[in-house]
Amino acid sequence: EVLTSKDVHRRYGNPPGVIAEEDELWHRQWRTEREARGEGVTGAYVFRIDADPGRGQLHNLFIDAEDVSKSNWLRFINHSATRANLSAHALADGSPRVCIAVEMEIQEGEELLLNYGRSYS
Repeated sequence: EVLTSKDVHRRYGNPPGVIAEEDELWHRQWRTEREARGEGVTGAYVFRIDADPGRGQLHNLFIDAEDVSKSNWLRFINHSATRANLSAHALADGSPRVCIAVEMEIQEGEELLLNYGRSYS
């Protein structure tokens, strides 16, 4: 799912774990529904794509791939700050979308790697 920072804060808190009072009812319903389906609510699969004003995208976007029913194989792309062979870009032509681009030739069997950015630890 592609989310805004407001969506991420409603789901996981800002700071993480601290849900705003006005979002508590929505958060409880969201959490209960996810847990009933056996889906996680940790935020461990959230990936931030920084705003790029040069591409007409003025706000950070986030991908939440924790819900298996709404994600795909891209949730298994791993991080590398030094060997990334993919890049991610936010597209702002209509509804928010994310483009994953191949940055170099990838051999069969080679791991798909993306630099998650400075905030990833």
